[in-house]
Formats: sequence, C-alpha cells, structure tokens
Amino acid sequence: DALTRSNGSIERRRDVVGIEAAMASTADRRPYVMLVALAAQGHLNPMLRFASRLASKSVDVTLALTPNAYQQILNARSDHPAGTPIHVADGDHRVRVEIRPFSDGFEPGADRSRDMNLYLDQLAAVGSASLSELIVDLARQGRPVSCLVGNQFTSWVADVAARLGIPCATLWIQSCAVFAAYYRYHHEPSQFQETAGDILKFPTLPPIRFEDLPSLVRPDNPYPFYTRLLNSQFEKMKSYRWVFANSADELERQVIDSMAELQPIKPVGPLVPFALLGRRGTCDVRADLWAAELNCLEWLDGQPDNSVIYVSFGSYLTFPAQQMAELAWGLKNSGTRFMWMVKPKVDDSDSGLPEDFVDE
Repeated sequence: DALTRSNGSIERRRDVVGIEAAMASTADRRPYVMLVALAAQGHLNPMLRFASRLASKSVDVTLALTPNAYQQILNARSDHPAGTPIHVADGDHRVRVEIRPFSDGFEPGADRSRDMNLYLDQLAAVGSASLSELIVDLARQGRPVSCLVGNQFTSWVADVAARLGIPCATLWIQSCAVFAAYYRYHHEPSQFQETAGDILKFPTLPPIRFEDLPSLVRPDNPYPFYTRLLNSQFEKMKSYRWVFANSADELERQVIDSMAELQPIKPVGPLVPFALLGRRGTCDVRADLWAAELNCLEWLDGQPDNSVIYVSFGSYLTFPAQQMAELAWGLKNSGTRFMWMVKPKVDDSDSGLPEDFVDE
C-alpha cells in the first residue's frame, strides 16, 4: 500500500511538472479555461453563456461534461461526426466552445438519479481521476489548461486543480442573495432554526419569512443530498481564486459589497439569452440536451412580445397533486398565454397535471 501511494504521488508530481512545462513553453498562447458541469440543462445554460463570454475575449474554452450529458447533446445533433469533440458556436461562428466528456464511472444508460449519494461519491472519485487524465492529455498535446471552473455541484474540481497546480474558480449560477444566505447557513446554521411564521433578517437582504427560505436550509429539507453538495461547496471556498456569480453590480451591489470581507464575489452576469438583454440579432452559443420541440417554438414565435408566461421548476423539483392543481388552474384562469415545462409523471406519483387540464 505504501509503495502504491508512493508511486501515485510520483505520477501526480510528473503530471504537475508536465503541465507546468507545457504552460511555460506556451506562455505566449491564448489563455485556456476548462469549465466542468453536470447533466442538467439549467446548469449547462449559464455555464455555456459564461464560456461564450470568455471565448469572445480571445480565451480558448472547453466545457467538460459527464458522459450522459455529452451523449444527450450528441443525440440532439444529427450532423455531428462520430469520434470527434463537439464544438458549438454562435450564429456568426465568431465565438466557439469545445465540449469534451469525462467519465463518472457509470455505464451508458445507467440511472444516475436512483441513489444520488452513491452517484455523488462515484462522481467525485472516478470523475476526479478522469478529469485529471483529460487535463494531462491536453497538456501533452500543447494545450495546458490555465484555469479550472466548476460550480456548486462539482466542488471536487478544486481538488483536481490543487493536485495539478492549476488556478481554480467556481461559477455560482444563482443570485448573489442566495449565495449570501447559503454562506450564512453554512457558517451560522443556528440562525436558521426558526419555525413557520418567524421573520429572519440578514445584512442587506429584505426580511424573509422562514417558510419562504430555500428548502435546502430548512429542517424539513426534502433534498438532503443537495445540502451535502452545498456544504461541500462552502468548505472549498478558500480554495477558489475567484467566485464568479450569475448576477450584475446594478442588480445586487449591496449584497456583493456585504460579502466583500467574508467571500468576495465577481459578478459576470446576468447569464441569460441575448434576446432578454435587447440584443435580438445576436445568436447564443447553445448545447441542448434534448432536440427542440419545434411546434412549441413556432407557437411562441407567433405570439406578441411580452405576452407569454414561461413556467419551469427544473429537473428535480416535484409538487404534491394539490399544488400542481393550484398552479395549473391558476395559470388557466389568469387568461394569459403561458408555456409550462412539466416533468412527465413518474410511475404512480401524484405529481402530474390534474385530470382534464390538458383537454381544456
């Protein structure tokens, strides 16, 4: 065992020396940033928009994804040649982002959501090794990574960066206000042990009712594996050279200033489609996990501006039948056009749309 550990240390040191040598030999080349994300469209979108902003500043960018996400993107692209990295670009092909897979230790088609704790353990162990191999291989090809960027679901990326001697950052894909609340939860959990009806107050944030807090910081949290991810992220905070956030100074200046002494945040957003920023002629860099529903897009394009309510609660959140019914009939009775992204009903769960709703 001691010999194995020694050999492993020697190999890691060789990798670090190799990367340092590659970086030194290519000191005059463009910076090269690698971003790491999981298989969720809501994580992929802000990561890609951040990647495209970096690429527009003459930075080479690779987005590293788990195999299931990579394969889904391949499946949604009918024109991609087999065996080559995916490249996505904006409409004018002036901004280009490379996408590569790294292993998470699961077989193709395996259900990764069945046991999230098992998946997270496997991802941290196998993913760390696989991502390290990818980075070392790229360095040997004369493409040393200048900076690694993860997010709150890939905090182990900081360990990979430390082992290989690469600067590391994290991209917080939610608001700075949520970051500030989670930071205080991690460092002062006693502030969050209140009960329904209580009002909590935090610096620079408006008073908030206990029941309006994110579920991850409440005792009745139904997603314990997310809390585990959250704690892991904040335990790594001092390892990050930069904490980037999906926000803007104009939106959250007070919150950003309040965190300056605790954990400085660099806003790089808002990381939203260009159309929402008034730049309708500019195309986004996209990588979709599913082929677009053309009938939905055609219907949406036929509606007047600012006339459609868009509703989506992400990949994991589920609602009791009563809440789903309230949402559904509330949307219908509003008399406003809406587009609602609804997860398919799973097995015998009661979280599908109410009976007769679609017919109406």
